[in-house]
Amino acid sequence: MVKRYHSAMARRLGRNIAAYRRRAALTQEQLAYRIDVEIATISRYETAAALPSLVTLERLAHTLHCSVAQLLDEKAPTRSDEIERVEAMIEPLDLDERVLVVNLLESAVAFVRQRKVGRPRKRPAKDGADLSRVLATQGEMIEGDAGADVGFVATHYVEEDVVKTDTADDPAGKHRPMN
Repeated sequence: MVKRYHSAMARRLGRNIAAYRRRAALTQEQLAYRIDVEIATISRYETAAALPSLVTLERLAHTLHCSVAQLLDEKAPTRSDEIERVEAMIEPLDLDERVLVVNLLESAVAFVRQRKVGRPRKRPAKDGADLSRVLATQGEMIEGDAGADVGFVATHYVEEDVVKTDTADDPAGKHRPMN
C-alpha cells in the first residue's frame, strides 16, 4: 500500500514537474543547471524513476515559479489555466498598458524561438542588462537566458559575430557596444 501511494505520488510529481517546466519554457538541461542537478536526474523525476529531496523540491518550486503544493497537486496546469492566468493579469490594465504587454510578450516569444533555432546559448553575466531593457529593443534579435533571474547581457548577432551590448545610462534606451 505504501509503495502504491509512493508510486502514484512520484508519477503525479513527475507529470507536474514536466508541465511546469514546459510552462516556464525550460529544457530539462536548463532546469538541471538552475537547480544544480544532472540532466538525467530531471528525466528520472519526470518519469517517476526517482523522487527529489525536500531541498531539491523547494528549488524546483522556486525555479518553476510555483509552490511545492502545486508540484504535488493532482491537477497539472493546462493550457486553459495559462490563458486564464494571463487574462487575469492584463484585465485591470488600460488599453495602452495592454498594448505594451502584448508587444513585450511578442518580443519574449521571438526571443525564445530564436534560442531554439540553434543560436549559441549564453551563460548569465554577473552585471548584465535587466530583461525590461533587453525586451525594450522590440524587433531586434536578442540572445540570453530569460529565466527567473533576469540580470543578463543582451547580444545582437551581426554578420555571424556576437556583439555584447548594454543600454545602461542611455536615456533613449539604445543599445551600444560594451567594451
